Amino acid sequence: MKAAVRSLATLLSVMMFLSMAPLHVNADQAPVRYMTPDGSMRECTDYTPVTEETTVMEDGWYVVDRDVTFSRSMTVKGKVNLILCDGASMYANKGILVRAKDHADLTIWGQRTDAGKLIAQGDGSNDVHSAGIGTDEGSKDVGPVTINGGEVTATGGTYAAGIGAGRGGRGGTVVIAGGIVTAKGGTGSVPAIGANLANKGDLTVYDLACVKAGSNDSVLKDNPVLESARAHECQFSHYARIEPCTHSHKEYEINETGHRIKKCLYCKLPAETSWAPHKMVNGQCTVCGYREKIVPDNSGKKNSGQKSAEEAIRNSTSDECPSGTVFHLLQARQKKTTKHSITITWNKIPGASYMIFGNKCGRKNKYLKLAETGKTKITFKKLGKGKYYKFIVLAVKDGNAVSVSKTLHIATAGGKYGNHKKVTISKKKLTLKKGTSKKLKAKAYIGKLKVKVHRSIRWESSNPNVATVKKGKIKAVGKGTAKIYAYAQNGKFAKCKVTVQ
Repeated sequence: MKAAVRSLATLLSVMMFLSMAPLHVNADQAPVRYMTPDGSMRECTDYTPVTEETTVMEDGWYVVDRDVTFSRSMTVKGKVNLILCDGASMYANKGILVRAKDHADLTIWGQRTDAGKLIAQGDGSNDVHSAGIGTDEGSKDVGPVTINGGEVTATGGTYAAGIGAGRGGRGGTVVIAGGIVTAKGGTGSVPAIGANLANKGDLTVYDLACVKAGSNDSVLKDNPVLESARAHECQFSHYARIEPCTHSHKEYEINETGHRIKKCLYCKLPAETSWAPHKMVNGQCTVCGYREKIVPDNSGKKNSGQKSAEEAIRNSTSDECPSGTVFHLLQARQKKTTKHSITITWNKIPGASYMIFGNKCGRKNKYLKLAETGKTKITFKKLGKGKYYKFIVLAVKDGNAVSVSKTLHIATAGGKYGNHKKVTISKKKLTLKKGTSKKLKAKAYIGKLKVKVHRSIRWESSNPNVATVKKGKIKAVGKGTAKIYAYAQNGKFAKCKVTVQ
């Protein structure tokens, strides 16, 4: 036991040393300020100025501090942050390629006053068909695109999205947290953001932006909305203009269940019609059918942030997880174990980084902060053989706790105890009428070694406004869809899709 504790302490010491290492700073460059979506200002001191000779942006920070025009496509490789300085414009006349095969991840930032601009026009040439920002023909998957500020206008080439996939590609994830974004799909019935109907993409718009939508000239006016892209407020069509909300509405409120819910529900209908509010009933829009996404405030306190969530985790002594934690968002789970290591993984939340807390199992062993990472998988080494360890993953974005996972209890190999191998559920799909109930059964399977139970199978609904669940009994409370999860103590799970009519 002492050897295992010393090994964990050594691991923590190494992580603390690495976190204190100084960042590289280029002393010859003047700092460039940029604004985060919450309105705070930060500085970048190590960056590359964008010039007409820039053809590839690789891992690092890039700054547009003057007007610059490109007559050829620009390629993003690795994780790239691009700052649009006030008064400067970047014209990407052949588009910006953000391809998953290049491990591309593009984040765009702006400044406070006269917004810098990015105008991206996809290439409509034969065998190219590229998006304004995204992929070209033949590149299937789009890398993540995040827009935190500036004024961004993106138009797709023929058969290509404004932001998203080129011809025949699959839409990726686009996160818009601020700025003014205008996107338009190219000719050929493609959406403003995403991909074609067979290859859907996702759009997430956070608190500082709202959606106004019209229709592409090439689209019939009686079919303004496609399912290929989804906004945080409501679905939109081939032409979408996303800009700061001008309706003076509260961006969100904390309801009685401690959930943060979007309140700005205004969308612009096709240009020929008038402005109208989209009405939410039981969490679903009666105009366009969009179902509201609910983001838990996991600290259990209103308007609390990262520090409150960390404190709640550190003070937890229960094997049942700190108050306010949820399973379905991160779905933290065991990936692999050896005699002296444990690998865990979890779902990605766009724009978030992750803190991992853990210790040996036992109520007396409080959680310690083990690591911070931007990845969705981590391995802890030099652990004790045949010992149980506990872990919690905290997702953080802009100083706020986005989600906190359920506690994982995982045993290393080489001892007399093992871990659950899989979980099964009695039904994978279920249709219920509002007001009715149905009992499901779940079973966790073990391997050759028995499992020391820290926590039995637990149940959770992804949308309690549609269906609730308690010990496997589902109750239909509102029309829509929800996923019911049954999960074991090491995160192995099974799910059932419930439709309430």
